[in-house]
Amino acid sequence: MADFTDNDKALILQWKQIEDGNSTASPQVINELITKIRDYVNNKGGGITSTQLRNFYNEILLKKDANAIKLSRPKLAYMAARSGNTDFITLIDELVQKVDDNDKLDSIKSFFESIVAYHKYFHGDKEQKS
Repeated sequence: MADFTDNDKALILQWKQIEDGNSTASPQVINELITKIRDYVNNKGGGITSTQLRNFYNEILLKKDANAIKLSRPKLAYMAARSGNTDFITLIDELVQKVDDNDKLDSIKSFFESIVAYHKYFHGDKEQKS
């Protein structure tokens, strides 16, 4: 699995613009990024419950400005400590630190929805997949 490059992280912080069709990123680049996200969640998302992720997602949805989301970073640390999975949380924490305007805040909210979805697919409710 490839690590996320600075360019990948920059694209994630433009997620909302991509959704709105206001990005110059090619479809191939966007597909490669989505594949990386899928693989990242599949390979590193274990140990964290869907409920933990969903609770964090619900919290960031309520944030109204770029500074407010930074106040959620301690909850990420708690989630990492409780689950024992610091690798998975590190990327999310890095991205939250880079949110410096409301467009990036909206992008993180949209991006995190894909994290929750892939996590639920790969790691949630295993008994339902049988």
